[in-house]
Amino acid sequence: SVTNIATLTAPPSAAPGSVMQVTIASTSVSISWTAPGYLQLNGVLLGYSIQYSTNGNTTTVNETGAATTRTITGLTFATSYSIVVAAISTGGIGVYSSPPITAATLQDDPPAPSVSSSSTPTSLTLNVTVPSGRYFIDSYCVIFRRLTISGVSSLQAAVTICSKNPTVVYSGSEEDAQYAVVAFVNNTAQARSPNSSVTNIATLTAPPDAPSPPSTSAVGRFSFVVSWTQLTLEQQNGMLSGYSIQLVRI
Repeated sequence: SVTNIATLTAPPSAAPGSVMQVTIASTSVSISWTAPGYLQLNGVLLGYSIQYSTNGNTTTVNETGAATTRTITGLTFATSYSIVVAAISTGGIGVYSSPPITAATLQDDPPAPSVSSSSTPTSLTLNVTVPSGRYFIDSYCVIFRRLTISGVSSLQAAVTICSKNPTVVYSGSEEDAQYAVVAFVNNTAQARSPNSSVTNIATLTAPPDAPSPPSTSAVGRFSFVVSWTQLTLEQQNGMLSGYSIQLVRI
């Protein structure tokens, strides 16, 4: 008996042309291309197959219809991807474009950080905190601006200190000095965050110097008198409120 049989329709014999990156963000890439010629489709165009690869992992997504653009979403920030495109016809998936294009997703700009502080008589320590996000922090920076007693900026130039560590230390200050500080961070793409809100901080007043070695007098069975030399104003390092006396039995 007669059997009817037909050869298959071949897949597209040519790859899409002019594959290029159009826009890019931290988690998406938009690409465009041109369609193969009509005779190269070898059938009816159904859409396109897009493959993107990174670190040996390949993902395939299909675009239905004749559109020659696609936004690939769900990508990892700050990552390079290789991308190829093939036409799909009634004959199947055709040849993928070659060579692949390379697209690197971006980092988001970091937000303004927050700061916490501590101080000693001669140093200020700022801990800079930034929320986690789609960025890698490269440096933590703090601007120190000296204030006068009345709380306005002094004539001293502001000092900016940057560190790879989120703890930033300003050393060599005077005792009881007032500062206004703001912090910012830079990501590894050198995008700078907005400044933090202003924090006022002061170095501490140093404790008093030690009095002269004490002497005793009027020693009785159950008591004696301890005396020492009064500290000078310079030795008091502030307003003197009293003395602490420790007795150690030996």
